[in-house]
Amino acid sequence: AYDMTGSQRYLDTCKRWSDRMIEYQGKMAPKGGYYMNYGRQPGQTEGNWYVADNSSIALGVLATAARCTGPEKEKYLGSVKAFADLVSKNYVGEAGGIMNAFWYKYAGEWWCSSGIFGSLSFLLPAETGDESLRGVGLGALNWLGHLDLAKVKFDYWKDGAPAVVMYVLEAYSAGMPY
Repeated sequence: AYDMTGSQRYLDTCKRWSDRMIEYQGKMAPKGGYYMNYGRQPGQTEGNWYVADNSSIALGVLATAARCTGPEKEKYLGSVKAFADLVSKNYVGEAGGIMNAFWYKYAGEWWCSSGIFGSLSFLLPAETGDESLRGVGLGALNWLGHLDLAKVKFDYWKDGAPAVVMYVLEAYSAGMPY
């Protein structure tokens, strides 16, 4: 809405939300993670916490940063960089897929975390000029390219095919130029 109208009230709403995410982020374990409004809460060290869902929050904060300037932009970029650093150092699997971290059902390389964090791995460098994440994104795309989406762990395909395709193609569309 801000891009279409230029109305500051839309950007202000995005900034308020992003500021809240950063406030929670400062209290999260693992350090650099976001609070999803479910699962692990700020200050807790136990419970479910997902790279996939956190990557969606990081993309929202990045979208806010892209529309700001100066110190404000750097604050939002710093938040996203902290999250990206956490994931790239701890949750990239041996085959290049992105692990989903603390989910009691499965913590290994996962189509959803690979798709959403894979997208972030291209969009953050596009905004900052820091190419260090691009290899992580390419690894996630390679891992996704070898995955039979109709046979992913847990049967999401039957009822969730649109979501599976959307998240996977999000990474492909962000990585297409590379």
